[in-house]
Order: sequence, then C-alpha cells, then structure tokens
Amino acid sequence: MPYILVRGSVSQHLNTHVSGLKANDIVQLQHFAASRIAPSEDLTTINYTLHPCVLLTALEVLGYSVVACCAAPTGPGGEIQYLWTLHKDFPEPEPDELNHH
Repeated sequence: MPYILVRGSVSQHLNTHVSGLKANDIVQLQHFAASRIAPSEDLTTINYTLHPCVLLTALEVLGYSVVACCAAPTGPGGEIQYLWTLHKDFPEPEPDELNHH
C-alpha cells in the first residue's frame, strides 16, 4: 500500500496513530527514538507514543512524503486533531524479476 495515514495532536502527543504501514516499516520505526507501541483501535492502525513531528520525520527518513494534511477540532475541549496522508514510491520490478515469479 503506497499511502499511509498519520493522525495525532501536537498538544496531546502521547498517542499518534499510523494506519497502513508495511511490516518492514513497522520494524524500522520500533528502533527510532525509542518509540513504544500502544494498543490500537483496529488491525491496520498502530499507536505510537511519539510526538507527531518526530514520527513524521522518521517516516520521511524511511522514504515517505506528506501529500496532504487537514485538521479538525475533536472532543469537548476542541482539541485539534491533524491527519496527514503520506506516500512512498516503491521501485518498479525489473522485467527479469517479473519472469522469474
């Protein structure tokens, strides 16, 4: 899946949600900034105990780029939740690789 979603708040940064990561990227993020994984709301979402900016920087190092962002107030206090859409280009298989599979 070339697109992932990152959702979080810059004021309440202990719970940043990431949806759509590939297994290899999950492993790489576990080594970045001593991140911890918290229980998630569904099978495709992982909650990281990192500030969204730290997580977005780590994802950029892994080759992802932000392609869209939006924000909306949530909850009774009107806390602003941000949603970033990121994209990662994957290399196209060489013609020889296609013939061997």
